[in-house]
Amino acid sequence: MLQSHVYFTKHEGQNTFEKISGSGLIACVWELEIMWHEKKSWTKHYLQKIEKPDFYSYLQDQLQAVI
Repeated sequence: MLQSHVYFTKHEGQNTFEKISGSGLIACVWELEIMWHEKKSWTKHYLQKIEKPDFYSYLQDQLQAVI
């Protein structure tokens, strides 16, 4: 079992964070692939383009997984 805390902020209020993860417990290890995709997408579309982030591409990025 893993514990993770997730925080949310609006683009306009980057210094205000709201905890949205409850107790922080992650229900299933299968969710890790989704979280890994989210991390990679954020890095690709935001962190690597910090001067001009591509929010549209970030929101359009979808996980393509075979189950």
